[in-house]
Amino acid sequence: MPGEQAEMPFMRRRVRRMGLRRSRSIGEPRTHLQHVVTAAAINVCRLHGWLTGVSPHSTPLSHFERFMKEAA
Repeated sequence: MPGEQAEMPFMRRRVRRMGLRRSRSIGEPRTHLQHVVTAAAINVCRLHGWLTGVSPHSTPLSHFERFMKEAA
């Protein structure tokens, strides 16, 4: 899925920035709670960007599209 592939590097950065890679507590229920709260924080950041009109990223051009753009 092209949309998901374009989004993955940005999601990785968000996950690292929000601290999802390391859990502060030991135990499945509290770790799950941290993951849920982190996902909610990521969604709030995305919603804020959407409401303020900040584009999350530009869609990368394919090799063919770059070639056609240069040829024109």
